[in-house]
Amino acid sequence: MVGIVLVSHSNKLVEGLKDLISQMAVGVKICVAGGTDDGRIGTDPMKIMSAIEEVYSDDGVLLFFDIGSALMNAELAIDMLKKWLTTYKFKDWTIHSDGSAVTQEEKEQRALEIASKLSDNNVWKSHGRPIGIQVLKNDLHLEIVDFEKDSELNEIINEYYDGVSEYIKNHNFRLFFQTRLFI
Repeated sequence: MVGIVLVSHSNKLVEGLKDLISQMAVGVKICVAGGTDDGRIGTDPMKIMSAIEEVYSDDGVLLFFDIGSALMNAELAIDMLKKWLTTYKFKDWTIHSDGSAVTQEEKEQRALEIASKLSDNNVWKSHGRPIGIQVLKNDLHLEIVDFEKDSELNEIINEYYDGVSEYIKNHNFRLFFQTRLFI
């Protein structure tokens, strides 16, 4: 069934509209992306992207928006999701297991498939629940490198973890953030 995302500069407006539509379209997944996180008037591409992920199905998503910049942010959210997965997560995926070349379109389609499955709260029941390797392999059909089965990689990761843990402890840090740039 097609999901619906209501995008507006006003959260109150889309919450009320969702209530009305829910009474007429029973069983349809409806999500809103209204206003900013701090309650101001405006739109937020990240809220829109999360809403799309929440209601996504193979049948698609209908986006309804109030004025031009809401549409631009909705389009931006969709593009951000596709680009992030295809650029960073699928950058080395160039050949299928049968030897045929992987197209950009296939990467984008797979990105949407994975995002929709991972954002399905009916399956996962929580955003905070860990997802095990077997679920990723069997249910999402992802290829996962299990470093516990690779003794050399396991040793490297454990040495790194021990080094970072010791550094944090010796400097009495309560919090420690590491980025790819080690900043």
